[in-house]
Amino acid sequence: MQKNVGRVAAPSDEQLMRLTQSGDSEAFGALFDRYQKAIFNFCYRMVGDRGHAESLAQEGFLRVLKRAGSYRYPETFSTWLYTVARNACIDFERKKGSRFQGIPDAVTAGLETDRSERPSSQIASDEEILGLRQAISELPDLYREVVILRVFQRMPFRNIARVVGCPESTARSRMGYALDILRKTLLDRKT
Repeated sequence: MQKNVGRVAAPSDEQLMRLTQSGDSEAFGALFDRYQKAIFNFCYRMVGDRGHAESLAQEGFLRVLKRAGSYRYPETFSTWLYTVARNACIDFERKKGSRFQGIPDAVTAGLETDRSERPSSQIASDEEILGLRQAISELPDLYREVVILRVFQRMPFRNIARVVGCPESTARSRMGYALDILRKTLLDRKT
């Protein structure tokens, strides 16, 4: 007779963060493994440079480790982590003395994946992709970061609000304004 062997559920992010707070480096390593790619992609979309994004992602994780004590359960760990990464990007841009360059290849990469598998009606031309990419990078910082978090990171508005430090209704309205600006910009460029 076969025993019913159940799978042990992987620890949640919050459980791993509690272990990290108590000095467990393996727990921090597990969090790093889970979020390394997502945080790099977020930083890359925010600053538009691969090298800087790698440094900023590492800086974000170092800040998580240094400030582990400031994480308070039941706050969602991923929201807290994105807030830390966002602040690292903002600090970098302030030191650099320029505004975010934003999303150089993110739109292109997303649209080009599995192009051959999409119907021809859904394939954007290279010119359209370039126009959209440029339009997103020209958005004011407050709008662009909401677009990045919502579209590319697939974050719910309640979490976006926590990351950017505003009410959820403000995050939603920023997204609406961003979409209006993008529509107008792309329409103006077509004519």
